[in-house]
Amino acid sequence: MDTRTTLVMEPLAAPTAVAVGFFDGVHLGHQEVMRKALAYKGQGLRACVFSFTTSGSAPTSGKASAKILDMDEKQRLCREMGVDVLVIPEFGEFCGVEPEDFVNGILHKKLGARVVSCGSDFRYGKGATGNIHALKKQSKALGIGVEVSDAVLYQGKPISSTRIRRCLAQGDIPGVEGMLGRCYSYSASVMEGKRLGRELGFPTLNQYYKEDQAVPRFGVYASFGVVEGRLIPAVTSIGDNPTVGVDRPVCETHLIGADENLYGCQVRVGLLAYLRELQRFESLEALVAQIKLDVIQAEEIFGSKDIVY
Repeated sequence: MDTRTTLVMEPLAAPTAVAVGFFDGVHLGHQEVMRKALAYKGQGLRACVFSFTTSGSAPTSGKASAKILDMDEKQRLCREMGVDVLVIPEFGEFCGVEPEDFVNGILHKKLGARVVSCGSDFRYGKGATGNIHALKKQSKALGIGVEVSDAVLYQGKPISSTRIRRCLAQGDIPGVEGMLGRCYSYSASVMEGKRLGRELGFPTLNQYYKEDQAVPRFGVYASFGVVEGRLIPAVTSIGDNPTVGVDRPVCETHLIGADENLYGCQVRVGLLAYLRELQRFESLEALVAQIKLDVIQAEEIFGSKDIVY
């Protein structure tokens, strides 16, 4: 997959079908928009996704819009869907462009769009003043077709990144999975910890979320790890670890039946179910007894699921 991280680039050589949007989460609604662009590959068009990154600028700044996916994950999912070109400039590169110039200068001239695919709530151009009606009118004059996808529903309501973030904050992992169309997972480097888990017989991988990422509800989860393509059942604790005490939230994952040195490695961890709240134990013996129960429950959940991530 050809990835461009700036609009300061040569125009794409081949004509394209372009899916446009921020696509945070690449949830089922986003996938529908992308599939409509991908469908044109059979007509000789390259499938292009136009997304963007942010550095605290509108329209995705603030805690309420903490990111579900980091950019590496977004690229992985686009590549697996069959996207040929991913263009992901910083939002500040084009946020001041007038709607007409966005369609003509970026979609038409830079990306070579012959078809544009978007959601029904798509807005574009300076001040988000461009809408679907304007897009169709401007595109028609340039010979560009427009594919508009209505919202995809989950439990009778439109899927949105806001709903997914809310479910994450509540520990509603089935809801998150239902809207993503896959297990929720994250990938991060494994850091050095206090090694108490190893001393207790349950070594853990210590990982931290990026500052701008949406963090799931603090607690203990049935989970899985992905190590060299292998899926390994696991138990993950997300929070501030009240028993041991650390100075910032940490994701601690015990890979059941595995004890590999993964310090410094990027490891993917997926959450399968919320098991319980974090709690303070009166003794390490009590903590070990509870972890053993968590492991049994996590193995049962892992064994019952057909995992897609």
